[in-house]
Amino acid sequence: MHFLDIDLYKLVNQCAIHRHFPDAEATWKFTSRSPNFLVTEAAFGSIKSQIEGLRDVVITDAELDFLRKECPYFSDKYLEYLASFRYRVENLSITFKPVALYQFNPDGEGLGSIEIGAQGNWCETTLFEAPVLQILAEAFHRYVLPYTGDYSGQEETAYNKASLFIRSGIRFAQFGSRRRRSLYGQEMVTRGLQRAQLDIGRDESSRCFLGSSNVHICRVLGLKPLSTMSHEWFMGVGAILDDYSRVTVDGLSLWVDCYGPWLKQGHMFGLALPDTFGSNFFLQDFEGIYTTKNQNSRLDKVPFTSIFAGLRQDSGDAEQFISLAREFYSNISLSNRNHVSVDDHSDQPLLMFSDSLTLAKCRNLAEIAQEAGFETCFGVGSALTNDFPDRHRNPSIVFKLNTVDGKMAVKISDVPGKGHGDADTIAKILERQTAMKF
Repeated sequence: MHFLDIDLYKLVNQCAIHRHFPDAEATWKFTSRSPNFLVTEAAFGSIKSQIEGLRDVVITDAELDFLRKECPYFSDKYLEYLASFRYRVENLSITFKPVALYQFNPDGEGLGSIEIGAQGNWCETTLFEAPVLQILAEAFHRYVLPYTGDYSGQEETAYNKASLFIRSGIRFAQFGSRRRRSLYGQEMVTRGLQRAQLDIGRDESSRCFLGSSNVHICRVLGLKPLSTMSHEWFMGVGAILDDYSRVTVDGLSLWVDCYGPWLKQGHMFGLALPDTFGSNFFLQDFEGIYTTKNQNSRLDKVPFTSIFAGLRQDSGDAEQFISLAREFYSNISLSNRNHVSVDDHSDQPLLMFSDSLTLAKCRNLAEIAQEAGFETCFGVGSALTNDFPDRHRNPSIVFKLNTVDGKMAVKISDVPGKGHGDADTIAKILERQTAMKF
């Protein structure tokens, strides 16, 4: 195991937690969105063994040097914290629940469901999410629904698919760590994507393959690691501050406190994520003004729309989202949009899409968004990383923040299937949102 075999967004999120909420306590809950997600007893044994092995996973000096070089937005204080970080596996609980005796896999071994939870310091437990999901997905593919073929041709498949993206002028990143078949397979796919970029898009103006979210693979291949803003951030801020009428302003303000100057420097975590509690609700406050007590900040009293480079769409109808974003940006006053020049980058808003993407869907959305006046990029996961003949069997599993400091952490999303959390808390938030409209 490698410490940096993790999606960068987990470290970016942890850095913000470490700055603002270092003492917060959290619980986590595993959920399968795939019906009948079952594993064999052998798979469960492997899962337990690998989770126990997290105790020995520590960041190396070489990995820290890579973060210093490629992620200059991480503070020295946070990197010192990472240098001493240890996975406290005793804060994880995992249970195998056998199903009815007549349900067996083809080899005759009993199947069961898995229950996983975690509790402890939020800043510590947040890093459980990525390795737990990777371990589960890899065990599922190895023991329950093993792929009958091998990896031969996988890099070439990725190369050919990347060639189509590049020739179509579509900018994309590879997001696929959490539900992959293996690290080996993910690295092979990324090599194919990188090779296509080098062969086809040689100059910077035609750079379409932007990199990967997996930090370890980027270090091995010499790529730039990429991070988005996470739902977990808004879920945690909402739970801790417990004022959902201000959750957008509070969540964005604390994020700017941590990363302000970097948010329009080409980093994907500079794209605001609107759908945690519903995009319509978010956009009501996204035109708000950032304020800070830091007298040296160039961003004080600057609108969020001038600080963040754009928006990321991660749930719901993507075409409707483009229309919603176009209406929102069209209604922003000219004085707000050009309030201050925080960098030399284009003022044209960027829309990123990261929900169940295919090449055809990316082409369609790119065309519609560009006609609406937006730049675009795409975060593609399983369609690249798990592009096997039986890819329809890839499990949809999540390990989500459940409570922070004893209060429920929830996600409403723009589509019911991606919601998460306590129904009573969600109902109260929706009631507040309705009241705010009048």
